Amino acid sequence: WAYWVLALLMVPAAVYLFRLPSPQTRPRTEQDSSGQAAWLLVLLIAVFFFLYAGAEISFGGWIFSYAVAMEVADEVTAAYLTSAFWAAFTVGRLISVPLAARFRARALMTVDLLGCLVSVGVMMVWPQSVTAVWLGTMGLGLSFASLFPTTLILAERHLHVQGKTTSYFFMGASLGAMTIPWFIGQRFEATGPQATLTIIMACLLGATAVFAILMRQITLQEKGNHG
Repeated sequence: WAYWVLALLMVPAAVYLFRLPSPQTRPRTEQDSSGQAAWLLVLLIAVFFFLYAGAEISFGGWIFSYAVAMEVADEVTAAYLTSAFWAAFTVGRLISVPLAARFRARALMTVDLLGCLVSVGVMMVWPQSVTAVWLGTMGLGLSFASLFPTTLILAERHLHVQGKTTSYFFMGASLGAMTIPWFIGQRFEATGPQATLTIIMACLLGATAVFAILMRQITLQEKGNHG
């Protein structure tokens, strides 16, 4: 019944959106042309989505098993822990709306990535601490929440985003969401539950490195356009 209720609640919104006129396509400019620099940005953003989405889905999917295997929670508490992650994620998405109107996308992404790294770091430093697991889980939920929409905002400001471009972004995110949780499952059985946070941390460090390269490329592109 819960699924039926949610489906019925989406009907009014779907009807409302169906009646809205389609937005006008932004005219293509010389700056938006699909040159080498533009496609490099597309590639970097797609790789970023691969790493970010893989980390997010992996944590949401494996935190229950991790908490139980590390004996920091029983099955009931681990279920609450998973719910707390997605609740914090939802709150973070809501908070990101007014924040996106006040701050630049790159600033929000920087804070989000730092929040993710700190949250996972806390859990890795104190793996047997119930408090650390709860704080890390809530922190990750809040930090993960706005990364996806904020990255899309960043892309729209520096690229001519169209269907083909967006498909690459979602392809990267989908591949990350499929492969990284699977890889964690393989290592979970082979080396133990600690592999969960180790791989997620590696993904976040990789995403941070890609973000740094992306920001450098955007800065160089802006200097070239103004030059």
